[in-house]
Amino acid sequence: MFVSSVGTGRGDFIHALLTTLSGGIYYPADVRELIRTNRKEEVVDPLDFSLTSRELEVLDILVAGFSNKEIAESLFLSAETVKSHVSTIISKLGVRDRTQAAVFAILNGFSR
Repeated sequence: MFVSSVGTGRGDFIHALLTTLSGGIYYPADVRELIRTNRKEEVVDPLDFSLTSRELEVLDILVAGFSNKEIAESLFLSAETVKSHVSTIISKLGVRDRTQAAVFAILNGFSR
């Protein structure tokens, strides 16, 4: 069996390729562990953060790892509009960047 030295050296690269090839979403082992250990029993309501339905749509697609351009194409929006939505989401959730927004959404049950 091939073991990759990319990532943690435990074959993460191959695992990522196989997962995405089958249509799944790959999260590195440390992110999976963070999600597993920090998953809250009580789900936070996205409305508590005043996210609009469009922002929730953008966030859901962002969690899947799509770029702004890909989000724009899937929602039939301009890339600038998506960029604005992502900035607003980051601000409303009080996180630093799109990655933290995605992790926050996963941990709090915002995404499907």
